This record gives sequence, structure tokens and C-alpha cells, in this order.
Amino acid sequence: MVFQQKEVFYGKRNLALFQGVSLDDLNNMLGCLQTQVFTYQKGEAVFHQGDDLSQIALVLDGKLHIQTDDYWGNHTIIGDLATGDLFGEAYIAPTSGPMQADVVAVTDSTVALFTARKMLTVCSNACPFHALVVQNLFYVLAKKTVY
Repeated sequence: MVFQQKEVFYGKRNLALFQGVSLDDLNNMLGCLQTQVFTYQKGEAVFHQGDDLSQIALVLDGKLHIQTDDYWGNHTIIGDLATGDLFGEAYIAPTSGPMQADVVAVTDSTVALFTARKMLTVCSNACPFHALVVQNLFYVLAKKTVY
């Protein structure tokens, strides 16, 4: 289910991706990045193995598993995602190929999807928050790589 409630972000401004972004800029940023917010019920798939991604996802609330299924239907959990975690970024490069696992809601969850092309390129409006969000994204990804 998709909804466009910017209010859902107001309590999330402390997340690493939004560090230093003012409330006014947050509203503009969500539109500029073509942000969509989806809710998922427990057990519902956010992404499926084989999906081609063009968006970076952020868990706003809830918990997700990154998992694979074998031939016999056994699940192998290869990652946990919780509030504030980014995912999908490894699959947005043109040569990265499709998703290699499923992403499934473990609890009722809310996920924001940001259009990667919009996030990674400076728009014609030269939005003041844009460079800050790109910098924050870089820091989040660097931290994921180190740990």
C-alpha cells in the first residue's frame, strides 16, 4: 500500500540520511527525490529475487529480513533490517544485475523508496539540501562497508 504522508518523516529526522536537513528542506527533498512511502504487513515481500531496482529503500518503521529460498523451500536469512537501515543500494548500478534475495517484512513495516537517479544527481534547482543528502548517503554506505 502506498501513501504520500510527509508527516511520517517528521519524527525520523534524526536518521543518518536526514542529518542536518531542516524541516522545510525535508518537505522539498521528498518531492525532489520522488519519494514514495509504502506499508507492508508481516510476511509481505518488499522486493523479490530477480527484481531490477532503481530506488534506494529506507526502513522508516518495522523489521525486514533479507532472505533466500532453496529448492526445497527452506529460508536462509542473510540479513536483518530495522528502522533507519538503507537497502537496495547495491543493486542500483547499471551493471549490478537484479536482486539476489527477497526482502520480506518480519513485522508490519513502513519503507520509503527514493529514486536513485534523483538522489545521486544534482537537480536543475540546485537544492541546498541535495548535497547534504548525498554526503549523508555516502557516510551511511561507508559505515555499512566498514562494519
